[in-house]
Amino acid sequence: MAAPSFFLIRLLAVVTCVGLAGSARIQRVVPESSSRVDGRGRSSNNRNCSSWHFVVETNGAGHWATVPQRCVGYVKRYMTGKSYESDSAAVASEALEFARSVNVTGDGKDAWVFDIDDTLVSCLPYYAEHGYGSEVFNETTFDEWEDKWVAPALPETQKLYHELHSLGFQIFLITGRSESQRNLTASTLRQAGYSSWKKLILRIKGKLAIIYKSKKRVEIEKEGYRIHGSAGDQWSDLLGNATATRSFKLPNPIVCADAGRIRQVVPEAVHPAEDGADSGDGMFCPSWHFAVETNDAGFWATVPARCVGYVKQYLTGGRYESDSAMVSSKAAEFARGVEIAGDGKDAWVFDIDETLLSNLPYYAANGFGSEAFNEATFDEWAEQGIAPALPESLKLYKVLKSLGFELFLLTGRSEPQRNVTVSNLLFAGYESWNRLILRAKEDQGKPAILYKSERRLEIEKEGYRIHGSSGDQWSDLLGFAIATRSFKLPNPMYYIP
Repeated sequence: MAAPSFFLIRLLAVVTCVGLAGSARIQRVVPESSSRVDGRGRSSNNRNCSSWHFVVETNGAGHWATVPQRCVGYVKRYMTGKSYESDSAAVASEALEFARSVNVTGDGKDAWVFDIDDTLVSCLPYYAEHGYGSEVFNETTFDEWEDKWVAPALPETQKLYHELHSLGFQIFLITGRSESQRNLTASTLRQAGYSSWKKLILRIKGKLAIIYKSKKRVEIEKEGYRIHGSAGDQWSDLLGNATATRSFKLPNPIVCADAGRIRQVVPEAVHPAEDGADSGDGMFCPSWHFAVETNDAGFWATVPARCVGYVKQYLTGGRYESDSAMVSSKAAEFARGVEIAGDGKDAWVFDIDETLLSNLPYYAANGFGSEAFNEATFDEWAEQGIAPALPESLKLYKVLKSLGFELFLLTGRSEPQRNVTVSNLLFAGYESWNRLILRAKEDQGKPAILYKSERRLEIEKEGYRIHGSSGDQWSDLLGFAIATRSFKLPNPMYYIP
């Protein structure tokens, strides 16, 4: 059997300590298998590529030009196997569930925005001939391929498109293709089975995608349309200004269009559908996880019962560590590129739970997220002050400190938990933060995204420049007064709006 990692050894030590303290609820947290296979059936040899894919899809990778050479085989298997189709289906399902909950007024002003390439039609045949993203993008050869009108529809998105049309949405298509390709694009869409869109909007070259698409959405809103939903394979399709009420990120580990700075506010909670039919091929739970981590799933209360084993394996195997390490690596890479002014005003904001500290021992004893959250029992666990550090976050924390960043810890814990939180952080190896910010009495009841945005705004008003932000929840990262770059750590156990 492979030797357990330091993280698991530390967790075992914590669990043993808790057991001695008299808590019978905590069980040993160990991998179920010695086969070195991750939560999606991939060997440890591919785990690094799977983690690279994680940071790409959660917008933690920043701009990247090509797929790493060592990951070309992984990307090919993902795109041509069942995973890509299954993940796309999960996203489309969440989008449709949300759309059905929208009160379509009948005034013709309820809108949905789609990207085109790798959202409505697939460019996979082209990329299969050009290294699955491993080659530098060649606009000339890509345009030549587009001129053939052979891009097929993405089946799950096509189903969503037709359902939205039947529900009464006005459908706008905003594409990065240029105005000179209008006739070609319209013909390709019709050949692929799309029709009856409200407007096809093409690009005047020169602007970043996120700026161009934001501007076009602003224009749509000024015409009186309400943009309820948006679907695209790039973060630059979804973020920026005039964002939709809910945005849905489709998978794409082949191409990156620069998304720039995140400027999206998480929408109000929407309850997703029941689990839905499982194909029996083991794809539902990984695809559910994809939708969770890319913020497509909206509000969800508990891990689906049939996915508890998947979540347990993901968290206690090597995959969770690997994904966390990749996120932290990208954060450190970005941080090293920041020009520290030396005036003590260059800041980084961290969440605490499942970002700096791990509560995995608690959740291991409480169903790995399959049980409804119990604040009383969680507070009992937190009061023991023995949550271990997430090793990769601790490394990042120390790197940031050595680079000269001022570190702010912004947590959803309440002010009465200050002393135990400080003790736990010191126990886990953290020290020398600038400020620990907890929920005050007036913050109780506020959504996390609002509370954390308000506190970041206060930091900025003091003259700090928030370059980076790390958290396991999208509500840690989005809203207003956001960081230049935000880094989403994995957490398939719970959701905080």
